[in-house]
Amino acid sequence: MVFYVENVESLPERFFDSRESFVCKSPIVVSTMMDRPDGKRSVHYLNYLIQKEREHFIENLWQNLVRKYEVLYQQPYLGEYPFAFHFDPEYIARYNGKIGKWIVVKQGIKVLGMEAPFFIEAEPDLIRVGYDCGFGEKNGSSFECVE
Repeated sequence: MVFYVENVESLPERFFDSRESFVCKSPIVVSTMMDRPDGKRSVHYLNYLIQKEREHFIENLWQNLVRKYEVLYQQPYLGEYPFAFHFDPEYIARYNGKIGKWIVVKQGIKVLGMEAPFFIEAEPDLIRVGYDCGFGEKNGSSFECVE
């Protein structure tokens, strides 16, 4: 089957403030490496709702945005703007904390994604990177799309 492009429309550029809120169109995935009892390392998907993992979730999310910024702009990120992130607590309460989802991405491979409206405070360029490239990991698998 052959498809022909008849028309292309460009959307107006979106400008971001240092404080924004978004609605997840797909879950946000954030992970870290952990040592297992057998001495090997494995991927651990961070759960924002577990208090002791929340700070690590936010830090890894920030580091992910910085890495994307540096790849996209081919320069080191020098921003010193404070970074803050949190999922909407009213939404979490309304859905009894059920914002985490285990998703099978390949045969037998599961990832934990968190899906809820969220608020972010960061340098506008970092927010743009998240909006354009995705917040968190597994962007090639269609995770981290926001509205």
